Amino acid sequence: MSDAYSFYLGQPWWLLAGIVIVPMIWLARRSLASLGGGRRIAAIVVRVVVVLLLVVLLAKPMLVQKSRRTTVIAVVDRSQSIPADRAEAALDYLTKAVARKDAQNQLAVVDVAESARISMLPSNDAVIRRRNTLLTGGQSRLADGIQMAMAIAPPDTAVRIVLASEGNETEGDLREAAMTAAANRIPIDVIPLRYRYGNEVLFRRIAAPPRIRSGQTIPLRFILDSTGDVRGKLMLSLNGKPVDLTPDGPEIAVPVELKAGTNVKTVSVPVAGRGLHDFEAVFLADDPKQDRIAENNRAETMTYVAGPGFVRVYDVDGAGQGVARALQEAGINTIRGEVS
Repeated sequence: MSDAYSFYLGQPWWLLAGIVIVPMIWLARRSLASLGGGRRIAAIVVRVVVVLLLVVLLAKPMLVQKSRRTTVIAVVDRSQSIPADRAEAALDYLTKAVARKDAQNQLAVVDVAESARISMLPSNDAVIRRRNTLLTGGQSRLADGIQMAMAIAPPDTAVRIVLASEGNETEGDLREAAMTAAANRIPIDVIPLRYRYGNEVLFRRIAAPPRIRSGQTIPLRFILDSTGDVRGKLMLSLNGKPVDLTPDGPEIAVPVELKAGTNVKTVSVPVAGRGLHDFEAVFLADDPKQDRIAENNRAETMTYVAGPGFVRVYDVDGAGQGVARALQEAGINTIRGEVS
């Protein structure tokens, strides 16, 4: 059988309270001596039963259903930064491992790249697709894959997550997702995809404030990882239109020199219009041989630009004119209103 039931007490030490039945019976025999024999025995039995019920309830009896079935959820990294031979080797390993599973166990597959997509819901099938045409592989959001795996985990089986990835995430927090899985008692096994590129640049993300006021400049931080010293250019577009990052020069791109490790470059961009603004940045290496994969050299972010702030001054008979004038002289947009 795949399921089994067991009974246990959550707080068994409460059973020691049943000892009070002994003195209770002795006292009841003396205090109920005036009753007839039958009535006295019935009263003692009722009291004993009530005490025993209270003791058992305090001990928290539980009937637990234990499932011997297991659901393995494979989270497969489909990003293009992984060499094809490493990705194929990982799929071969998963396919061979799944072929040996028990018939009662289930398999699910979640593909992850720029988003997480369910390739197969938990079932008894043992087929893992080699490709996912719905994903471009431009990013690697591993945390989304772990969260999706936890979302489709069946509640009536044990669950294990198997992550096949090189561990290089472009967005999200994989550690936080793993801590959430651990809090739900879901173990995560890892199939590490180890490889090494001699020269590679990875555009991790663009850091920008989520909201600013109209007329302010937006500070943008470009965060890039490089395996070595690389020279190149950073290009930025705002809502699909290129932004001139070097107004004093002939080109709109800004030259940068990346060192081995994490590099942070900062620029400030003025934005006048209100609403949601989409930024997209691209890194172009001067020597293409120093950056083998161009697909991971792009990052995006969005910022909402609100209207300019103002102060509304309400007064009676012009009593607030002085306050309004002082605010205006300080450069604060001020609107006066009369209180009727």
